[in-house]
Parts: sequence; C-alpha cells; structure tokens
Amino acid sequence: MSKIKFEKYHGCGNDFLFIEGDLSKDYQALARKLCNRTTGIGADGMFVVNPHKLQMMLYNQDGSIANMCGNGIRCLAYYFLKHQMTCEDVFEIETLDGVKVINVVSKEPFICKVDMGTYSFNKEKMGFDSPEDMLNFEVELDKQKYLTHSLFLGTYHTVVYMPKVEYGLYPELGKFINEHKVFKYGTNVDFVEVVDRNTLKVNTYERGIGFTYACGTGSTSSYVISKLFNKCDNPVKVILPYGELQISEENGKLYMQGPATYIGCGEI
Repeated sequence: MSKIKFEKYHGCGNDFLFIEGDLSKDYQALARKLCNRTTGIGADGMFVVNPHKLQMMLYNQDGSIANMCGNGIRCLAYYFLKHQMTCEDVFEIETLDGVKVINVVSKEPFICKVDMGTYSFNKEKMGFDSPEDMLNFEVELDKQKYLTHSLFLGTYHTVVYMPKVEYGLYPELGKFINEHKVFKYGTNVDFVEVVDRNTLKVNTYERGIGFTYACGTGSTSSYVISKLFNKCDNPVKVILPYGELQISEENGKLYMQGPATYIGCGEI
C-alpha cells in the first residue's frame, strides 16, 4: 500500500491537511478518510496542492469542494512560502471564487492580510429559493423565531445574532438553518454576538463539517451584515476560541488579517 505525505496547519483553530497531487483527479473519498477525526488524521478540510502553481483546491471534511476559505487560504499562503513556491510578500492565489491577493504582514509568526473580494445579495448566486428578502428572513424552531441575514461571499453564509456566543452553542439551530429548504445549496450559519462596536464574537456551523473553531469567510460575512445594520464600526476584531481576526473595509474592498500556524507532518 502506498504512503501519502501530509502536513497539517491551522488558522485560529480551523485545521487543514495538505497533500500534493494532480488537481484534475477526484480526492473526495480520500478527504473523507483522512479528515475523519476518529479513523483518520482529523481536520476540517484537505488541500490538494499543485507544486507548480499557486492555486487553491480544498475539500471539506465530507468530501465536498469549497470555493473559498478564509482561514484555509492563510494556511495555504504559509505553505507556499514555507515550501518556497513564492518568496514575495505580496502574491496572488487562484481560487474557485477568483484570484485573491495575499499580503504577508509577518513571517514569524506568520500573519497575512487577504483581499476577500466582493459580496452579493443575489438570490440566484446564494441559492435562496424564496420570494422573501434574504435579509430579515424569519425561521422558526421549537416555537422560537429567529431572524436570519444571508449573503454570498465566496461561499454561502447566513448570519444570526444571539445574546451569547460560545463554541458549539445552538447545534440544533445551526443544523436546522444549514439544511433549511430555502437554501438550495445549504448555508454556513454564523452565530454572532456584538460585544461592542469594535468587537464581534463569531461561531460558525459550516456546511459539510458542523461547528468549526474559526471561519474566515464567516467572520467577514458577519462584519458585512453588522456594518449594514450599524452594529459595528470599521475595522472590527473578531474573537474566536483559538485566536482573533481583524476584518476591515478599505477603499470599497474587504480585508481579513490573521495568523496561520504549522502543526506538523507525517505519512499515512
């Protein structure tokens, strides 16, 4: 049986495996196997890296493909630098959501700033199958009503404000919204607590994974909605269980700044 070399990184607790491979091949089954936290190595997702191109191909824990991942792309940027695939402080990574610009702020510890692109309230892009508005869309679970606010930012996100946010709270609500019939492709659910006008706490129930310790696109989406409803200023600090992100808007562009950490390597 052949062995596969891997490396593991995390961005604020959102952890990823990295293997080299042919991006034209299908790695869904391998991703499910290696990302399994009981019978595999364990991770939220698996990157397949083309060693000759700065390109992003990420499989979620369930084998589905992610168009974009904020924490993942920081880890990928660190991987590229660590393996000397680039030596630049500013470089581009090709993703399924377009080209993203990486600005390296610090190499030790590794911190980078990512151009997160643009967001959209287009129903078709979001896969929102309802005549109602994607903002202030009401759902009901166990006779309790919740207002949800959805947008597309590289992937599908729905923001829900809660009085208190801690890791793993509201699992039934997260699953219910994630699988709600109005979302044709499912949606990531971002539970947000507004600490003050410069600070948010965010915990995300991700499609294909469940609760994660951090979500870069989710943190950015939470900032967008919070700014829209005048709940925060610019920039904001997003508090996560294993770190912090800074989200800002500069000259009409969204940026996310945060760390990536190398965990280790091995063979399986």
